[in-house]
Amino acid sequence: MVCGVMTSTVISLKNIPVDQNITMCLKDREYIENDIEERCFKILDKAEIETLVKESVFNVILREKDRLRLLGELVSMGLDQDLYNALVEVITA
Repeated sequence: MVCGVMTSTVISLKNIPVDQNITMCLKDREYIENDIEERCFKILDKAEIETLVKESVFNVILREKDRLRLLGELVSMGLDQDLYNALVEVITA
């Protein structure tokens, strides 16, 4: 992160034969935690669904720390497909 802005590094490999192995060693990496709860809250806050549904979904997100189980519980809630997809994107990032 530079001056509060997320940055990334792009590595392009050109003219490498498909049967050749490539090994890359990255040093001084910084891992950024995916704040699932905060990001899902923002999605739910903007969603045009009943408040009780928002609360139920968010309570599941707060309670279930295992991501696979969380996804399973969200599927069983019968959410709108677009909302479900947005939550899945955050949870699986």
